[in-house]
Amino acid sequence: MAIPTHPEPSQTQEVYRPGLTFASFPQRKAGPSPRLLKLLGLPLLAALLVVPLFGWLRPPTSLSEAALTGARGPGCLRLVLASDHSGSMTELQAARDQAIAQLFGWAPRNLRPNDEIAVVTFADDAVTTLQPTAIGQLQPPGTATPDPRHTRLLPVLDQLTTFPATRCRSALVVIGDGRFSDLAADSASGTQALYDAGIDEVALLVPGRTDTPEEWLQVFPSAPAQVFDGRSPDATGLVIAQQLARWTGQDLTRST
Repeated sequence: MAIPTHPEPSQTQEVYRPGLTFASFPQRKAGPSPRLLKLLGLPLLAALLVVPLFGWLRPPTSLSEAALTGARGPGCLRLVLASDHSGSMTELQAARDQAIAQLFGWAPRNLRPNDEIAVVTFADDAVTTLQPTAIGQLQPPGTATPDPRHTRLLPVLDQLTTFPATRCRSALVVIGDGRFSDLAADSASGTQALYDAGIDEVALLVPGRTDTPEEWLQVFPSAPAQVFDGRSPDATGLVIAQQLARWTGQDLTRST
């Protein structure tokens, strides 16, 4: 007796299984196609990458965000901070003191161990509150109250002549309004006065004024005023660091 055989179903033939209907299969929900998701994801990915990049590229707003970057020559730098304590600058003294404290904490990470910083307080006379000190040995400057009735530059330069000799390039940062009663008569005399005091570079940082005194520009035409917000310790420290970047040939960028 022959056993009946059932042909194997073809791959295209539907197979019916009792108790199971097509309605029993879960239906696929409609949704965005993978291509659409990819197109929507690209802008989001770009935003996630670009937004932090722009944040890193924007200029620093304080020393805590700033770093000196780039190659620097072999020579050392002696930075002299001359702070105007005349009557018109009295209300800005606290911000400058805080800025100097910030600078002293920032300098060891950004300057060389053999670089130096000195601090001079001046008005009618001048007092050295910190002798030239190596970056690794910085300490808070002392206090002094010069006669505030006048503002003179020559006593500052006289203080610099008492500093120990150095092979470092010397730069003078004057923090004040630049209105001195004893400025030299012309640029040649001003340059000679700086040379006699051992100064190679000079900068004037004006806390809040929008104009450079005409007398200052006549004597130091290569050092126009850099205006900043003298009420802000962050702005004060940052404008000093910007001068350091110029003198070291580096860039002042946002730290990573």
